Amino acid sequence: MMETKNRSILNMTRSMLKIKKINFTTFKSLVRSLRYLTCTRPDILYGVRLVSWFMETLTMTHIKASKQIL
Repeated sequence: MMETKNRSILNMTRSMLKIKKINFTTFKSLVRSLRYLTCTRPDILYGVRLVSWFMETLTMTHIKASKQIL
């Protein structure tokens, strides 16, 4: 029961993202670049880690947060 509920929420999220035309590859590339920057900028490590957790369930909030880290 819980698994089907989670799956339906995930499907709704994906359909909402398709409407807003969010480019997953661009976001993943941005997160990879931010991870690389953490070698020289350890102060952004916590924010990059939080954004990285949500790479599969991407929303506009996560994109805004990753842009704010930059």
